[in-house]
Amino acid sequence: ILGKNVYDFIPETLIASVNSKANEVIKKKKIIRFEDEFDNKWYDHSIYPIVVDKNVTKIVIFSRNITPRKLAEIEKSEANRILDQIFHSSPSGMCIIDNGFRISRVNDSFLKFFNLQKKSVVGNKITNIIGEGTSEKHKNKMKTILQGSVFVEYESKINVDDNESDFHITTVPFYSKDGEIIGCISNFQNVTEERNLQKIIIQIIQDERHRIGQELHDGLGQNLTAIAFLIE
Repeated sequence: ILGKNVYDFIPETLIASVNSKANEVIKKKKIIRFEDEFDNKWYDHSIYPIVVDKNVTKIVIFSRNITPRKLAEIEKSEANRILDQIFHSSPSGMCIIDNGFRISRVNDSFLKFFNLQKKSVVGNKITNIIGEGTSEKHKNKMKTILQGSVFVEYESKINVDDNESDFHITTVPFYSKDGEIIGCISNFQNVTEERNLQKIIIQIIQDERHRIGQELHDGLGQNLTAIAFLIE
């Protein structure tokens, strides 16, 4: 190894980038760190200048294989990308709330439900967004999450543009990278149409029961009258 050219040990496709960085170290007389990828393997390089009488006489190159770390980073990045896509494409209104009840992130559906702009929501307290009555209920539900519950759900009416809407709300913990609960993720589904439909169906059922009961009553009355007539 001693006496050989350093480029004898560097893959040919990496020589250009390493040579460029080495020249930069010589010129600037500063340490440079960079990463390269070759044949599905990742390497971390550090190039140190050896300065004598204000001149770079030698350089020291440290290289190490960082493939396991890079693969883990890529896997994490892909998982985050998928979660981010699910978050923003969900038809339900979703928001992340910290343990101070402030909204740190929202999706487009949430903004659309409440007819709000992102800049007026992020950093604002959830209590200022969903109304006093619902917010107290939501705070109580959040407290159970922060105390260790894994899932809570409830329904509440929320005033949106002076119109009262029915929402089904589910809340789960939001964890830090260390596994500590630092807030919650709340999912808002506007179920106003479903609840109105349920009311209509219930009314139809009640009307139908009343009609059938009335028919039975009238029919029974006629039969009793006929029987009384026959007896006489």
